[in-house]
Amino acid sequence: MLPVGSPGGYCMIEMSADGNPPVQHRLSLSYQASQITFGSIFLGNVPVHAEVHRCAGQIHGYKGCVRDFQVNNKELFIIDEALGGRNVENCNVPICDYNPCRNGGTCTSDAENWFCECPKLYSGKLCQFMACDENPCGNGATCFPKSKQDTVCLCPYGRSGILCKDAINISQPSFSGTDVFGYTSFLAYSTIPNITFYYEFRLKFQLVNHHSALKDNLIFFTGQKGQAINISQPSFSGTDVFGYTSFLAYSTIPNITFYYEFRLKFQLVNHHSALKDNLIFFTGQKGQGLNGDDFLVLGLRNGKVVYSYNLGSGTASIISKPLDLTRSIHVIHLGRSLQKGWLKVDDQKNRTVTSPGGLVGLNVFSQFYLGGYHEYTPELLPKGSRFKNSFQGCVFDVQVRTNKNQEFKSPGTPEGHPNAGRSVGQCKDSPCSLIKCRNGGKCIESGSTVYCDCLTGWKGAFCTETMSICDPEHDPPHLCKQGGTCVPLPNGYTCHCPLGTTGTYCERAVSISDPSFRSNESSWMSFAPFYIRHKTHIKLQFQPLSPDGILFYAAQRLSTQSGKQSPVR
Repeated sequence: MLPVGSPGGYCMIEMSADGNPPVQHRLSLSYQASQITFGSIFLGNVPVHAEVHRCAGQIHGYKGCVRDFQVNNKELFIIDEALGGRNVENCNVPICDYNPCRNGGTCTSDAENWFCECPKLYSGKLCQFMACDENPCGNGATCFPKSKQDTVCLCPYGRSGILCKDAINISQPSFSGTDVFGYTSFLAYSTIPNITFYYEFRLKFQLVNHHSALKDNLIFFTGQKGQAINISQPSFSGTDVFGYTSFLAYSTIPNITFYYEFRLKFQLVNHHSALKDNLIFFTGQKGQGLNGDDFLVLGLRNGKVVYSYNLGSGTASIISKPLDLTRSIHVIHLGRSLQKGWLKVDDQKNRTVTSPGGLVGLNVFSQFYLGGYHEYTPELLPKGSRFKNSFQGCVFDVQVRTNKNQEFKSPGTPEGHPNAGRSVGQCKDSPCSLIKCRNGGKCIESGSTVYCDCLTGWKGAFCTETMSICDPEHDPPHLCKQGGTCVPLPNGYTCHCPLGTTGTYCERAVSISDPSFRSNESSWMSFAPFYIRHKTHIKLQFQPLSPDGILFYAAQRLSTQSGKQSPVR
């Protein structure tokens, strides 16, 4: 409540909830506001025998949790500074009641955090990504199962190639947005220091696809929640077909609490998809459960640049005019000092905004993500910072300062070097120029990630292997039943039936008293190990139908280096 006007005037009450615009109410006074004094502050309810003002109406106790309690921009430590209380317990937010886990994941939570225990072959914060049973990818690449037999390696920053073994030099990063696998391309820098009350950013960017790159695309964000190479123009590929995004992650930018400026350039790759709803950069709190919701985000939505920030008392946003798509390279300069923020795009006029509420500091501890987010699921980000896709195109000359008297510097520790990244290529480079897909296969690139999309009948990293009728992807599938093993033949296939089944397709159950083995096929029985180290006595009756064959075999292990063995032929 703030006194407004001369003595005997009125007071103004302003309230904002869940980041929505503040609501104001004015109250006329017949006395000077300076004469008003207040006693103790109560949270949740008032003592049972306490008397309340008649105008307060009926008092009902609050049921729920409280955190981040501030009065006049001063944070009160709820437990340590409390004078007393009754019947107060520790808060445990039942986040798992919302069933956030996907694909059969089990949610587990405590007072501080929550996570999903994923079933086999699924990964991610929400178990939203498929995972590989075996990972052939190198240099920390993300493995995604393209099919039951083939995998795709989503390369980390500074690597390219089918298995991400090739080192690449990136000077102007190019972002590919969200790929077909659901992952975004991104860069993450260290936390920007001293942006709590003031900041300015300036950057240049170049769009690749105006149709999608201008709709709702993140450029950069900061908030809570390989070999060293020279970076100048990274290229981001967006979200691939598997749901992974290209991104770069830099260490947390220090000292951005009260002031910061950013500037950058960008160039779009695909106007059709790069302009729709795409994130450029982000840093901020996680905005989940007990976590806060401070953030700083930049993106593209419906062909316009969107710059938003939340200092804890509501989201402030600036939206530019539509981008001039005749420009090849776009330039952004943005900043904030305390509550006031500003944005300038290309030759457009400078636009300003003032954040709602009374908080003036940006409290973020996360890495600085450029182009996308390491696990791009919008609902994992705070409200007001969510873009549907990651960036598609090149972002370069990213610079930041956290004081008016400082020089602009590149994010990262050391300067200009990201901590992590995925599917980020060098701007205007084409990894497919180094890859030859065989037998009509098409090379697909997503930043530095590259793979071959094979025609029907072919498989393998370079589409060099013939798909057999026994492969899981074959249409129609083989007919072997009850665990039968399909074995390809020159003119079809045969089924090797497990013990207890028989028939062309292992479709019949059979009761066996005296086993009969077929020498022309893989015909065998196995038993649990037994002790034969010092003495072995074998006794059996048999009726041979061929002059050669193994009757009994035991070894330390089934391999060419089997150690000691005891074959009987």
